[in-house]
Amino acid sequence: IASEMEHASVGDILDNLAQAETELGHATDALRQDPPAARSPEQQALAHLVTTRKSLQKAISDNPGAFGDGSGGEPLPPVADLPGKLKQISEFRDEEKAARELLEKLSAEERSLAQRVKPGTADPGLAARQKELRSQLNDFRAAHPRPFEGAKKESRGADSAMNKARDSLEKGELSAPEDLRHAADALDRLAGKLGRQSQNEDLARAYQLKEMLDRQAGQLDKMQKSPGSFSGEQAGQTADGAKGAAKELGEIANEPGADDLFGPPLKEALSPEKQKDLASRMDALKQAGTPEERRQAAAAGEEALDEVTEAFEKSAPAIVQGNRGKNSLSGQGEDALDRALRQIASLLPGGNTGDGRILKPEDRERLQKEALENLRQGLEDRKGKDRRVDALLLDAEKELKKVDLAVDGPRLKRLLEQIEQLRVQIADAELEKPKDPSMTHIDPSRLPATYRERIQRYFQKLSEK
Repeated sequence: IASEMEHASVGDILDNLAQAETELGHATDALRQDPPAARSPEQQALAHLVTTRKSLQKAISDNPGAFGDGSGGEPLPPVADLPGKLKQISEFRDEEKAARELLEKLSAEERSLAQRVKPGTADPGLAARQKELRSQLNDFRAAHPRPFEGAKKESRGADSAMNKARDSLEKGELSAPEDLRHAADALDRLAGKLGRQSQNEDLARAYQLKEMLDRQAGQLDKMQKSPGSFSGEQAGQTADGAKGAAKELGEIANEPGADDLFGPPLKEALSPEKQKDLASRMDALKQAGTPEERRQAAAAGEEALDEVTEAFEKSAPAIVQGNRGKNSLSGQGEDALDRALRQIASLLPGGNTGDGRILKPEDRERLQKEALENLRQGLEDRKGKDRRVDALLLDAEKELKKVDLAVDGPRLKRLLEQIEQLRVQIADAELEKPKDPSMTHIDPSRLPATYRERIQRYFQKLSEK
């Protein structure tokens, strides 16, 4: 699915599969020690597998031609339009990056305008600038609609907030500074949405690129067995395709924030030194003049590609690794809260990224925004319902929007402790909730009489499986 569908919700599918795997592990342990306790995790696993199946069915029904095997069982040849596909992937990623950078720039200027405006005084100059900022966003979105396709609600919210801020500036309303800050927050939410979408897209593209590398490796394997049946042009196309796919995959794996997608082995396998070695082997394949030279160069090239694909498998997407061992009752916001905790810890005085790198100013600023967005996402379903959550979010916004967090490390540390305490309390409360009766008991009286016996047989069959 990831390799064929650019807009598939790959993260959701992996998340449900990972949670099903976790629950099946719990059920296995229970069957060894306390068999009656296995029912609950088995039912949880079934629920996640059903959700996964629905996603699979929808993906296949929406794209029936994408999953067929039209090659008669033979290995697929290198994609004919590989250069075009690589260009498309690169251009889309550039569009997404440009969109996020624009939103960050607009948000910063909104906050700057909020500091310059005089409440209660009309300011035609600032109003004109606000109108220009809104036009910049709308013009960019019209020219590059693809990054915004899954963020229509957030886009409308940002446009509306910016328009309201312009009206306030024109009329000299007392609320003008606050309206400008609301516009900046709306732009931040849009940027956060695009960032989350970009991660999902990058995950899908990574699988596409991995499939391309697999195809090139297959061609190299054939070349070793029958070097004389391949022309120099065909060898060159295979070499260029492998270099291009590895380069794009390396950019995804080493992009800031990619730690949430893939683990260290893939980054190491696609480091600049490894990329240089791979490119050297592929250049040797292009320059091979005799069949024997081509065979040897193909063997060396396949070995390099095998290292990348092996590292890809070892670097299972972090969304899967993060869910292994996680109780699914802890809620969908748990991952976001955990990320927020790690990111805030990195922002403490003397903190680093976890791999020994000291944060640069630009990395610190990005991390502040990501930590706040993850915190908001993790507590989304509790905002407005729990005073502790609302108060904590207000404190977090004050601290994480500061230009220099190092000036008040103790307050940031207290914030970190409050988030951790709240996270534990939420998890404990969720675990104490009674099981959903619809998951643990089927009331026959609520089933249609005509189908009652058939439905009961169906559930019996599921339980036996």
